[in-house]
Amino acid sequence: VKVIYPTIAGSGSPSFGTPILMGAIAINMIVGVLIIPPLGVIGGAWALLSGQAVLYVGYVVLCRRTFGVPIRDFLIPRVSDILTIRAAVLNQFGRLFR
Repeated sequence: VKVIYPTIAGSGSPSFGTPILMGAIAINMIVGVLIIPPLGVIGGAWALLSGQAVLYVGYVVLCRRTFGVPIRDFLIPRVSDILTIRAAVLNQFGRLFR
């Protein structure tokens, strides 16, 4: 999600995900009001998780409809994705030990 929204917003569609973002915030607030009082911090974590899940699913569906990106591309990483992440992690950890 942190890559999808800025990429599309920066390409000239700044309000691309605004309805989804507002929906996720609403879910976060509603779930928070309902479960934070009885569950405390754990309820807050569940509220945040529910809002983030709505945000992720919403962006996946919107990207599928708008750009035709297959849903599996969001759910199943390709070998090239894993290799890119591996290289980035090794690069960052390499900097720590130089």
